[in-house]
Amino acid sequence: MNPIIYVGKNFHKATERLPEEIKKKVTAFFPKFKENPKSHAIDFEKINTFKDKNLRTVRIDDDYRAIVGFPPTGNNYFMLWVDKHDDAHAWAKNKKLIWNAVIHSMQLYEPIEINEPTAEPSTSKSIPFHHPYNLTIDDLLNLGVPPSEVEKVIRIISLDKLLEVKNNLPDEAYEKISLIFNGSDKRELLEQVKEGKSLSEDTEIQLQSPNNKQNFIQNTDDPLLLQFLLGKNNWQFFLHPEQTKLVETNFNGPVKITGGAGTGKTVAALHRFSYLIKNGLPEGKRLLFCTYTNALANNLSAQVDELKLSNKGIYDIMTIHSIAYHLASKINKLKNQIEEGFKKEEENSYANKKTRQLNIWEKILKDTQITPEFAEDEYQKVILFHQIESLDDYLVVQRTGRETRISKEMKELFWHKHLKYREEKKKTFKLEGDELFYDLITHYKNQETKPYAHIILDELQDLSNIELRFLRCIVKPGINDLFMVGDPLQKVYDRNINFLALKIETRGKKSRRLLRNYRTTEEIRKDAVKALGEETYSDFSNSIEKIQGYTSLSYGPEPSYIHFNNLIDEIQFLENKIKELIDTGLYLPEDICIAAKRNDDIQKFHSHFHNGDYKIRKIEKNNELSLPEHLSTSTFHSLKGLEFKVIFLVGLNANTFLKPRPYPSDEEKKEAEKRDKALLYVAMTRAKMLLYISGNGSKSSILQKTYPYKLID
Repeated sequence: MNPIIYVGKNFHKATERLPEEIKKKVTAFFPKFKENPKSHAIDFEKINTFKDKNLRTVRIDDDYRAIVGFPPTGNNYFMLWVDKHDDAHAWAKNKKLIWNAVIHSMQLYEPIEINEPTAEPSTSKSIPFHHPYNLTIDDLLNLGVPPSEVEKVIRIISLDKLLEVKNNLPDEAYEKISLIFNGSDKRELLEQVKEGKSLSEDTEIQLQSPNNKQNFIQNTDDPLLLQFLLGKNNWQFFLHPEQTKLVETNFNGPVKITGGAGTGKTVAALHRFSYLIKNGLPEGKRLLFCTYTNALANNLSAQVDELKLSNKGIYDIMTIHSIAYHLASKINKLKNQIEEGFKKEEENSYANKKTRQLNIWEKILKDTQITPEFAEDEYQKVILFHQIESLDDYLVVQRTGRETRISKEMKELFWHKHLKYREEKKKTFKLEGDELFYDLITHYKNQETKPYAHIILDELQDLSNIELRFLRCIVKPGINDLFMVGDPLQKVYDRNINFLALKIETRGKKSRRLLRNYRTTEEIRKDAVKALGEETYSDFSNSIEKIQGYTSLSYGPEPSYIHFNNLIDEIQFLENKIKELIDTGLYLPEDICIAAKRNDDIQKFHSHFHNGDYKIRKIEKNNELSLPEHLSTSTFHSLKGLEFKVIFLVGLNANTFLKPRPYPSDEEKKEAEKRDKALLYVAMTRAKMLLYISGNGSKSSILQKTYPYKLID
């Protein structure tokens, strides 16, 4: 009987660090091991110094060994680690591999050795110990703490003490407890673990549970496994049980997934995409994977290519504007009213469009008391926003958020003037912006046949109400129709979504938050959240999105904030620091990105390094996501959806954020400042390991208010 091999995520992490020639030997090792795991050439060896007598070493070559778990029953082998001979032995010496029957998962951990109490237990037997987070022994067992460790873990009552034993606990147990210490609901987390268990009583079937699959995947003949064994694309295999549940559940109607930066929203969307494709679409139907910008669409396309799906003809990956242009070009009454540039709508000049619109309004309204500015706002924020198609509907619509009240007579006058505006505009200009979405919604909303069976939407927060209404109209309501992922905290555009106005219902289990940050260190995550200040962000359903409860699974150095007297000093600091990082051998040029809020600012840094000793490339809308041996430069906006081991945010000074210009109202000024804070949050959370923030000249008020104790002159 051939052995069943499970590959652990720690094995994958170890493989990532190996030289390329050793990675190839690891890949070649697996077929030999499957054929005969105890052959002389493999040297399946028991090591007496290992605490766990079920761990073995196997030979990769003369210098490298893999650590394998071999439980006493069954025919399963668990690949745990690979490294140089002595380093592999040192790694495995105190490890334990157990089957946790409570949560249906194999667990790898290093038993906690307590030399002194982690908390002061009561000396009186009459006063029972009470955990400050209301955790009990049963809770810890059901959260995944190994039975041998619960009596030790129950006495840990602070994040600092929990961090001390992070490397001793199974990842899933540490993660759940840290989330509870950060404010997450214990009941929700216990329910998530329960949902990740298998329904079967058979242990062999339980090994396929979502809880176990977050740690181990079965080695099969899947061609993607070759990439995995070479240390690539971890995201394709290891899903958190909560992500797995979202990916593989058939939902009746729309689903909303929110989460902070780096919590795996896009990964869940990609797996959902793969799940729907592999499970088959209705005859003649297509699937749409939609996002907002061209750069994000290119990123999604590259990641979908890595999934190696065979049904390329049944799905589209497009921006919201590209799909609108694509569909409008097939409709006779619309195809002559659009232009190629609409596909890149998010790049079009806002100022030029605004001037054209106001000029037309001025011509139409010259004999009225209505101003062009009011008319354009009313048209965009009421008529288009609410898809108003008749005067009767306009007279009764709730004008929520509109400061100026208008009479019935004024509404009737504006309605007729807005019809003339549309007629006049069509004579001179093509359809643009929300007008095309408005006309597409009118076309599709009552049609029985829709272009798509399923739509997956990434970066939900970037869209407007009318754009989401358009997506709702081009997919048939029903099972798995609309799967939406986004982060309200990353709302960097002046656009709003209201599910209630759109009649999109996502309450209950169709609305979930992902809480685990897989990208940034906890130090970076905490400082990025501080950048948001006291701002609140809508969860798209007329409630406030919670900021509490998120936690990162890795730790590292605190971000640094350095202010310089002039640009030359700031550039010199970057040059010295980048050389220092690369010289350590831990970072490559492609691991490093320099970013500024404004294009003019980043160009100064780009020019300096371009003329120096480094190869450098600027992240543009349509270029490669990474380029070997090249440093990267970017604007904050272009960083969306990307990540780097090291990020330098540069040129932050008093003029970086709120522009010194008049705002129509205090409210608009506050909203602009709120978007600036969200943009800083986005830029900071692109850093995986190290974050440096710097500026020159006059100091940034946002940084001074948020991090006064960290600014270094």
